[in-house]
Amino acid sequence: MVMAVAALLLVGVTVAGVIAGGSGSGSASGPTGVRGRVAHNGTHSASRRTAADKPPKVAVPNVVGDQRDTALADLRAHKLHGWFVAHGANAVSLICADAAPTSHVIRQLPKRNAHVHEGARVGLAASSYVQTGCGPSTASRACDPGELSLHVVEGMPDYTGGSEDTLVTVKVKHARGRGPCAVNSPLELAIDQPQGQAASRVFGNPGTLQLHAGLHVGELMVAGWTLGSWCGSRHGVVAMATFAGLSASAPLKQLPDASQPCPGLNMFELFRHGPGPG
Repeated sequence: MVMAVAALLLVGVTVAGVIAGGSGSGSASGPTGVRGRVAHNGTHSASRRTAADKPPKVAVPNVVGDQRDTALADLRAHKLHGWFVAHGANAVSLICADAAPTSHVIRQLPKRNAHVHEGARVGLAASSYVQTGCGPSTASRACDPGELSLHVVEGMPDYTGGSEDTLVTVKVKHARGRGPCAVNSPLELAIDQPQGQAASRVFGNPGTLQLHAGLHVGELMVAGWTLGSWCGSRHGVVAMATFAGLSASAPLKQLPDASQPCPGLNMFELFRHGPGPG
């Protein structure tokens, strides 16, 4: 799990390269050795120029616990760029979701006091998210809960290192009714373990996403969260979703090995699927 999270959050963070100097041998390529010394000195000159071109390093501030805009402003003040990203080695961005304005930072990478070059990115995870796109956000009427269906599915994320994570997908579908309607409610996903305590140590649990979508009959919004290596007993672990008075759950049977600290529940994706109008 840590590999997958670190791979995502570290995407875009500037890493200092190691500049190699000359061999130090001073060996000559010709009878006088002049060519060898010129090459040696030229290598060092190039190294000095490369190092001088790099921006200075700054210490990363601690923004965990800060409200979204406060955290971003603090990072800007340190000449760093904060970004809320989806998790995965390929940095698959949340298609139509972003950190909610009222959310707070639950995790950051690099961590506080790490030294990075000015202009580097700091990956952030938020306590809640909000839909920001993916088609119409309204309709002429609100959906009746009886028109909707809610399903939870366990799977595996499609990115390098995804085998170390579990993907929990929640589907909100306009299953029946008389034309398009709007959903405008928070979707909550909680990891529960009635006979254990591991779920209480999962960062970001429960996950919350505010949906704003106008849906035609047959359309659905698909939201996914990743969950990394488990840190306790796998017995009885379930994913439970609630939305607009509906509830659904699924047992989690593919939890990765507990080779790392307790995982986080990370918002990974949100997209619209279905036939649309017609």
